[in-house]
Amino acid sequence: MKKHLLFVCTSGMDRSPCAANLFKHSKKYEAKFAGISLGSEVLLTKEAIAWADIIFTMEPVHQMHVLEKFRKEIGESSKRVILLDVDNCWKRHDRALEELLVGKLQGEGFLRRDGGKE
Repeated sequence: MKKHLLFVCTSGMDRSPCAANLFKHSKKYEAKFAGISLGSEVLLTKEAIAWADIIFTMEPVHQMHVLEKFRKEIGESSKRVILLDVDNCWKRHDRALEELLVGKLQGEGFLRRDGGKE
């Protein structure tokens, strides 16, 4: 069974969809994305938190939002919430954003360093 990865940013339009897309063909992980603002492409919900095995946040504000708003859901499940620390200055299809995310996810052990798919 695949592990579920959830990527969270502000509006779910650029950083988190780019990160989730890195796992599109993964044999090991299934990834989704969400945003915390009301105008988000996909709004973060309790159902998304429940679905996720591991939650990645782009900025400290997103991590605080997840840990505070979904305290009960996180606490009951002992889900990992990992801060990637990626600023909101990127567009979804920016190659530099993809490279930054690959480096951070490799550092966390979620992508292979040899470029192969997990």
